[in-house]
Amino acid sequence: MARYVWVALLLSVVAAVAGLLAGRAARPHSVGTDEQDANPILFVPTAQTDFGEVWETDRFEWRLPIENHGASTVTLFSVSASCNCVTTDFSSTTIEPGKTYALRLAIDLRPKGVQPTSALRPVEVTLDLGYSFDTGHSRAEKVEHVRLQGRVKDVLIAPSVSYLGSHSEFATLPGTSFKLHSVRGLKSLTANTSDPSLNVRVIGPPNNADGLSEYTIEMAFISRPPKGRFESSLFLNPIVQDGVSPPQKTIRLIGAIVDDIQAEPAEILLAGRPVGARVERDFAIRSLTGRDVKVVSIRPEGAGLEAIPTKRAGEYILKQEIRQVGESITKVNVTALANERTYKITIPVIAIGTDVSK
Repeated sequence: MARYVWVALLLSVVAAVAGLLAGRAARPHSVGTDEQDANPILFVPTAQTDFGEVWETDRFEWRLPIENHGASTVTLFSVSASCNCVTTDFSSTTIEPGKTYALRLAIDLRPKGVQPTSALRPVEVTLDLGYSFDTGHSRAEKVEHVRLQGRVKDVLIAPSVSYLGSHSEFATLPGTSFKLHSVRGLKSLTANTSDPSLNVRVIGPPNNADGLSEYTIEMAFISRPPKGRFESSLFLNPIVQDGVSPPQKTIRLIGAIVDDIQAEPAEILLAGRPVGARVERDFAIRSLTGRDVKVVSIRPEGAGLEAIPTKRAGEYILKQEIRQVGESITKVNVTALANERTYKITIPVIAIGTDVSK
């Protein structure tokens, strides 16, 4: 009889445990327990993940509401994007239960890589939101993936940078031009720069063979920039057919005004030579504008380095003995006289020695 009682009790316990497990499985995951890991605590409304149709710009600002649907405080500790086109002023923050944190984003909507061929371009960016929360037993971490999308109304296919070249301090600065295309009908296109030494003119259309409106941007120097590297901006101001003014498009302009007297080459590389070898290279000191140059002195600086003049004015033979394995750097110091000025020129000589015994 006792055996039947024990069996009945065992069956009752098994049934009770099975019922408990079934009940727990039937209930939705509750916040504040380990079971909640299957459900996100942070939530972003779907309507806020689609920014619709917007104009192309290098800084499109968007606020993303992040809601805490859990029962405990969430620490949002990281925000990362699937491209470097997204910037944010985010720093670690806490979000109380039932509260919303507005994440401010700036997205660069300019085309990357392949240029657009239509007036509407789809854009998609994935944000990873890293956060932690209290499960009631421990601290847990999760990452929610939020996909932002929209359609960009492109206006112009144009380079992001235009190189104006390096020019002698005495040279007549040449004009430069480049072409760009519009992917939607424009009522007008104007341009201006941040550099008062540059004059800009817009020429175009007519339409080209593929149906896109083609424009030519011509730039000319009306005064000489100071010596050294210079950088300015070209601003393109389109107005579409319905009179709407899309955001201004900016192109970086980069160039340099350099000394008229230069070494050719400006740097000498002697790579992969065995230790003990003697290597020769030609170099010259010349005027970029063809003016007379008098070399006052040539002074090699470094072990095993020589500079020997040739029969041609301004031309030399550099001789370097490779004395060590790996990289060694020596230099040739030049003093030259031209245009009633003294020029100091340094030519780096980079040698890379190898051990032939290995």
